[in-house]
Amino acid sequence: MPCARSRAGGRGGDGCALQRLVDVTHHVARLLCADVVVRAGLRLKAEAVAGRARDLRREWWECVHEPLAEAERKGELAAGCPPHRSSAVVLAATTGIEVLPGRTPAGSPGSP
Repeated sequence: MPCARSRAGGRGGDGCALQRLVDVTHHVARLLCADVVVRAGLRLKAEAVAGRARDLRREWWECVHEPLAEAERKGELAAGCPPHRSSAVVLAATTGIEVLPGRTPAGSPGSP
């Protein structure tokens, strides 16, 4: 899946796999914070009937897992950090991001 290379507007194929993952994660976070249409789309997707729409969470998993698997092949991941476990951590940290904009308590980091 080309998402980590092309959609982040970052380093493309010349950077390390882990940096591409960081870049695409930052890009997604910026979109969620700045674009009400992106947030609405994710909300609608979450409420959609299973099997009738694209599986955005599965696509995000692929965007996360691909650079981690590449990093493992290149020896860029620490020993004992297989891609499936690393993917689980990134997914856990980022899937909740879709609900944060607009729900962050006033005065806390990230609040308007």
